[in-house]
Amino acid sequence: MLITLLGTQSVQAQNTFSGTVYDAQTRLPLPGVNVLPADNDRAAVTDGKGRFMLPNVALPNTLGFSFVGYQPGQIRVESAGEPIRVYLEPLDVPLTEVVVTGYENNRKLLETAGSVALVEPKDLERFSNTSLVPALNTVPGVRLEERSPGSYRVSIRGSTLRSPFGVRNVKIYWNDIPLTDPSGNTALNLIDFRTVGKVEIIKGPGGSLYGAGTGGVILLQSPRATFGEQNAEGAALFGSFGLRGYSGLVRTGGEQENTVVTYAKQQSDGYRAHSALDREVVNVRAQFYPGPKRTVSFNGFYADLFYQIPGGLNAAEFTRNPRLSRPLAIEQNSSIRLKTLNLGLAQTYQFSEHFSNVTSFYGTLSQFENPFITDYKRNTEQGLGGRTKLVYATEWGSTKGRFTLGGEFQTNFTAFRNYANIGGRLDTLRFDDEITAFQALLFAQAEVDLPRNYFLTLGGSYNRLRYGIARLSDASFNPDYARERRFNPALSPRIALLKKINPALSVHGSVSFGFSPPTIDDVRTSDGGVNVDLEAEKGVSYEIGLRGSALKNRLDVDATLFSLQLSNTITTYTNAQGVALFRNAGNTSQRGLEVKTSVRLVENPAGIVSRVGGFVSYTYSDFRFEGYVNNNADLSGNWLTGTPRHTGAAGLDVATKPGFYTNITLNYVDRIPLNDANTVYADSYALLGSRLGYRKTFAHLTVAIFGGVDNVLDQTYSLGNDLNAFGGRYYQPAPGINYYSGASLTLKR
Repeated sequence: MLITLLGTQSVQAQNTFSGTVYDAQTRLPLPGVNVLPADNDRAAVTDGKGRFMLPNVALPNTLGFSFVGYQPGQIRVESAGEPIRVYLEPLDVPLTEVVVTGYENNRKLLETAGSVALVEPKDLERFSNTSLVPALNTVPGVRLEERSPGSYRVSIRGSTLRSPFGVRNVKIYWNDIPLTDPSGNTALNLIDFRTVGKVEIIKGPGGSLYGAGTGGVILLQSPRATFGEQNAEGAALFGSFGLRGYSGLVRTGGEQENTVVTYAKQQSDGYRAHSALDREVVNVRAQFYPGPKRTVSFNGFYADLFYQIPGGLNAAEFTRNPRLSRPLAIEQNSSIRLKTLNLGLAQTYQFSEHFSNVTSFYGTLSQFENPFITDYKRNTEQGLGGRTKLVYATEWGSTKGRFTLGGEFQTNFTAFRNYANIGGRLDTLRFDDEITAFQALLFAQAEVDLPRNYFLTLGGSYNRLRYGIARLSDASFNPDYARERRFNPALSPRIALLKKINPALSVHGSVSFGFSPPTIDDVRTSDGGVNVDLEAEKGVSYEIGLRGSALKNRLDVDATLFSLQLSNTITTYTNAQGVALFRNAGNTSQRGLEVKTSVRLVENPAGIVSRVGGFVSYTYSDFRFEGYVNNNADLSGNWLTGTPRHTGAAGLDVATKPGFYTNITLNYVDRIPLNDANTVYADSYALLGSRLGYRKTFAHLTVAIFGGVDNVLDQTYSLGNDLNAFGGRYYQPAPGINYYSGASLTLKR
C-alpha cells in the first residue's frame, strides 16, 4: 500500500506541460524560443508555430523564456491545466531579427526579397513630434515634402513629378485598410503624428499585392498595447511660430482584448503669412480575441483639418522675404477644410494549421471645402471598400510553402461643385458634377523556402479601374454632360529570389511590373476641364540588394541598386490661371542606389552611458526623360523634374541610465530641377537638428521632458516646390531656425 501511494504521488507531481509563445506587440507566434523550468536543465524550444511541450515537469514550477531580440520572461505555474499563452516584449533588435509585414509575409527582413524600409517609434521620436516629414526623409529613396503646414507630397524613387499637391502614385494603408481612395488620392494630412506607431515602406511597384502604383506602398500602423499593459498618457507641445499641441492616449492589453484610444490636437500660426494650421484627430484601434482561432479588429478615426495655403513665390520674392505669401492667396482666403470619418472592421480566422483568412470592410464619409485663387470647391464624398486574403501554409520535408489568394475593391461617390470665389466668399455656381470611381484587383502570391537557404516569391495581380463623370449643370447651363473613362485591365506580375548566405547576410533580386492610372484630379481638373485621353503610366522595375549585420550585430547594412523604366509618364504644368494640368510625356529612365547603415557603438544597460548609436543613409538618383518632346523642344536626357540627384542623412543617438538622451540629425538635399527644361533649379541645402530629453519612471508614473531645435544653420530653402509653375512661382519656403519643447506623463496601473 505504501509503495502504491508513493508511486501515485510521484505520478501526480510530474506533468506534461504545453503552451505557445507570442510577440507581445504583433501577437504573432515566435519559433525558436528557449523554455526552461527552474529545476530542470532540459530546455524545450518552440516550433514553427510558437508551440512548446515540456514532459515530466514538477509542479509548482517557474518557467523561463529567452529569445534573441526579446526581453526574457518568466511565468509561475501552480498546476497543470489548459495550454498557456506567453507574451515576450521585443527589444531594439539588429537587422537580422527585424520582422516586417510587407508583401503579406510576416517574415524577418533578412529573408524578405524586396526593398522594404521600417520606421519605428525610436525613429519617429528623434524629432519634434509634429510631423512624419523628418523621419521619413531619413529613409533612402523616400522624400516627404510639405508645401505648407498640412499639405504633404510623398515621393518614392522619383514619383514627385506628377504630384503638384497631395499624394499620388504611392498607395497608403492605415492599419491594413486603404487610406488611398479608388481615384488615386491620399489624404495623408489627416493622420496626426501621435496616432502613428510604425511605418513600413515598400519601394517600387507594389502592384502584385496592392494594386495600382509604380512609386511604392506605405503601410501605417497606429500604436498597440502590449500584453498586460494598462496605462494612460497626456502630453503637451509648444514651439516657434505659434506651435502648440495636446494629446491623450489610453492603452489596455489583455488575454481577450487590445485597445488603444488616441486624441491629438495641433495648431500653428505658421512660418509664412497665411499658413496657419488646426487639426484635431480621434483614433480608436481595438482587437478582440474571442477564441484561439479568431481575432476581430475595429479601427476608426475622425479628423477635422483646416490649413491656409500661402501660395508659391517667385525667385525675387523668395530671396527678399521667404515669409511672404502670395497676395491673392490672402485676398481669396486660399485654404482647405476637410472633415473625415473612417470606420473599418476586420476578422482573422485560423481554420487549421494550414489555412487562415483575413477579411476587412471599411466605409468613409468626407466633407471638403477649398476656397482657392481661381475658384471655390465644395465636395461631399462617400466611400466603401473591402479586402480579403486566404493563406495556405504547408511543408514538404525541409521545403516550406506559403500561398496567398485574395482580392480588394474600392468605390466612392463624390458630389463635386465649383463656384466662383469673390474675396474668399462662395459665389456663382460654375460646375456641378457627380463623380464615381471603382477599382478592383485580384492578387495571388506563392512563397517557397527552397533548399540551401533560397527563398522564391512569385506574385501578380489583375487590376480594373473605372471613372464616371456626370455634369449636372455648368455656368453655360449645359446639363446632362456625361463621360466615362475605363482603363484597360492591367496585369502586374512580380518575381523575386533571395539567398541567405549566412544567419547575418542575404542578397536578393526582383523584377516587378506596375501601372499607375491618372487620378480623378488629373482627369477632371479644377477649371472644369475633362481630359479622358490621359493614359496610365506603366513600368518595369529591376532591383538587386544586399542586407545584413556584422561586428556581432553591431553594424547593419541595407543597400539596393534599382532601375525603373516608365512609359507614358504623367507630368504636371500650370496654366496662366494657376490651374494644375497634366499630360503624358513619353518615357523616363529612373536608376539609382539606396544605402542605409546603422551602428550600435555602446549597448550597456547597466552603464552610465547605456546606449550610443547612429546611422548614415544615402540616395543617388539618375532619373532622366526619354523621348519627351514639349512645344517642339526635345527634352530627352533632361533630369527628372522635382528630384534631387543626391540626398543623404546622418544621425547620432546617446542614451544614459539616469534617463537623459540626445538625438542629432543632419539631412542633405542636392539642388532640384524645377521645370522639365532644366533651366531653373532650387539650391541645395543641409538641415541640422537636435533633440534633448529626460525620461524616468517613478513607481507607476513615467515622466518625459524634451526640447529641441530644427534648422540650426538657419537655411533658406523650399521644402515643397511647385513644378513647371506659371510665372516662375516655384518656391514654397519652409521655416528657418525654430525651437520646440514638450512633456508627457504616463500613469501605469
